[in-house]
Amino acid sequence: MFKYYLLIAWRNSRCNKLYASISIVGLTLGLTAALLIGLFVQDELSYDSWLPDHQELYRAYSVSGDRRFGSGPVELGRWLKSDYPQVTAVARLLGSSTVVGVDQDSSELEFNERVDWADPEVFDVFPFSSIHGDLAGALDQPDAVVISKSIAEKYFGTDDAVGESLLFGRENPMQVTAVIADLPDNTHLDFEILGSANAAFSPIAVQDRSPINQYYGRKSWLTSTYFRLPATENLANITDDMGAMLDRHLPVQGGRKNSEIYQIELRPITDVHLTTGDATATGVNLQNVYTVSAVALLILITASINYINLMTARGAKRSREIAIRKTVGAGRKSLIFQFLTESTTYVLISCVFAVGLAALLLAPFNGFMSREMNFSIVLSPGFLLGALSIAVLTSLVAGIYPALVLSRFTPMALFQTNKPKGSSAFIREALSVFQFAILTALLVSAYVIYQQGQFGFRESVRQLDDPIVMITTNGCADQLKQQFLQVPNVKSVGCATQIPQYGMGWGLRSCPRARRRLSGSGLPTIRSTAIFFS
Repeated sequence: MFKYYLLIAWRNSRCNKLYASISIVGLTLGLTAALLIGLFVQDELSYDSWLPDHQELYRAYSVSGDRRFGSGPVELGRWLKSDYPQVTAVARLLGSSTVVGVDQDSSELEFNERVDWADPEVFDVFPFSSIHGDLAGALDQPDAVVISKSIAEKYFGTDDAVGESLLFGRENPMQVTAVIADLPDNTHLDFEILGSANAAFSPIAVQDRSPINQYYGRKSWLTSTYFRLPATENLANITDDMGAMLDRHLPVQGGRKNSEIYQIELRPITDVHLTTGDATATGVNLQNVYTVSAVALLILITASINYINLMTARGAKRSREIAIRKTVGAGRKSLIFQFLTESTTYVLISCVFAVGLAALLLAPFNGFMSREMNFSIVLSPGFLLGALSIAVLTSLVAGIYPALVLSRFTPMALFQTNKPKGSSAFIREALSVFQFAILTALLVSAYVIYQQGQFGFRESVRQLDDPIVMITTNGCADQLKQQFLQVPNVKSVGCATQIPQYGMGWGLRSCPRARRRLSGSGLPTIRSTAIFFS
């Protein structure tokens, strides 16, 4: 029977090629847009889930009032390790901007780099796989450093850089003990150079040597703390004791307990990217992800309404077919199943075209969104199940109303030339208005957002008519500024620690995508003092 209905659908599409083409094109465009948005949403929700045993990984946040920071006291890692035996591994990371070179005599291979200083246990928390070298004990020695593949190729021309030396701060040689693969795009981590926290000049070692002499330690609160807790342990047992832990380790100042000033919040690592209110990172608001998902749903509804209107508008032509089928004994249930089969066939054909079109558009879509999404994610079981559910739902939404309307035709309806407008015509008109309302709202919203982005970019840069040149130095003395002012055509000179239009301070360095966009824009990445002159 199902084969018979498929044959009828095929014959109808051959006899009405224009109608079939319009229906398939409309559904294909809607499904393609939904598929690309689905890839984006999946990419947002999959952050850090690729890490081995990511269910056991957590990050500590410090909270003061309504502000949340993805960092905390430099001693927090030690406190977690000493106070809670159920914590199996702890790692502290503190980033800094450092001049990195190959040797003292080679200034051509010298760059300002972000260096993450980490405890040797960092690879117990993050069990990465190395390309070269052994990560077990890779940062035990004070002069040890682990670098990424791209950094190895940048400085040594090959990814096999184990045993080579890098010079930090122009005076501290460190030996490469291992090379790890470049981290994927869907992570908040940005490990390119991992230096041993045991190095005497590392920021963590310097902070560890400083005494705690004030209510919050008078130490750096920029240290990121990660730890591993087995899935069998209850995180609440540690979370409920965070206030008491602060009071145990930090002295009271001015009669106030530390737990009254700051709170420590522990979150799964997969929530880091979607943590709102983080003043030290560029996370994404989960509500925005839901909003984008709603846009995809509206696009699918619009495509379905387009199919419904086309199907019901052809009711007069299909009425003869329905009348003949009812005359020879066809029931309404069989007619409903026939039209549902027809709509499902159109949706399945559109799905095939949508997958191919989305694969072709993925590269420009990645460029537009500054992403590195891989189309292989479509083959994952979760994504396939979600896509199949959407296809079935679209088939039902697009097919159930035309099936109910068309199956109501009777042979006598063919002879009623002055039949008054029924409810089906009113519903079809209402659906058309609703369809155009959705499309108009989407177009207006997209145009407004685009214009706002263009306005912000133009206002922040303003370098087309009055170019500004930027160089990086290790300082900005008045004498150096005066020398620049003596250069012909230089109007003014100023100094800053970052490019204003590309974010503030560590927020830029904590976002790998922002850094890649900045490096790809032709402007140098800020790692130290910048001198602007125009």
